[in-house]
Amino acid sequence: MSLTMDAAAEERWSAARGIADGVIDARMPRRRRTTVLWICALAAVTALIGIALALLLPRGDIGPSDGDGDGTFAARIIAALAFGAAGGVIVIVSLTRAIRTKRFVTRWRSVAAPLNPTERKWVGKQIRTGSFIDNELRRTVVLAFAAQSRRVILVGAPLYLGIVLNSIAAAILSFSPILAWLELIVVLLIAVVGMLLGREYRRAGTYLEQFGTLPPTPGSAGVRVEDVD
Repeated sequence: MSLTMDAAAEERWSAARGIADGVIDARMPRRRRTTVLWICALAAVTALIGIALALLLPRGDIGPSDGDGDGTFAARIIAALAFGAAGGVIVIVSLTRAIRTKRFVTRWRSVAAPLNPTERKWVGKQIRTGSFIDNELRRTVVLAFAAQSRRVILVGAPLYLGIVLNSIAAAILSFSPILAWLELIVVLLIAVVGMLLGREYRRAGTYLEQFGTLPPTPGSAGVRVEDVD
């Protein structure tokens, strides 16, 4: 995978290095608006799918079925509330802690955000293959991205756990077998994503250990290897 070497490319890589140093580049507001629009679109599509499922799928009785006694129904309610409450607490505490410790990284503040898709793929490939980079600017950006990726994964792990617990709660509370299976499929998909993120976490750590830490520049504190282990 070859990279375009021109003035615009150098500007993008310099902007990425600036984010690693804590500098807000001029295109960050535009990236923030784009991300918010994508999130709103995803929420709208999700809501429409939910409404469609509610209208098309057969409805179950919200209460004990003919084969369930009152005790079994109460136990399901209590179990669902327990899983849901645990998931909600984990999500809230994790987000609060991440924001307070400044470990929460939004999409528009990612080190690789100023880069184009080809350059972002190239950054990921260098980390996956453990390749040494001769260019100092690009090497610094890749190191910063690897360190930032590890912090993001550490923040995201409890959030995924919270989502899993909420999905389990929904499956327990659901009296429709179809909805219960859908929730369990969501849990399985999240587990697969979690394993993939764990692999990326190890790869980023290996890359940082292999090629060293970032140069000591103002504002780059917090991206050393010892800070992300």
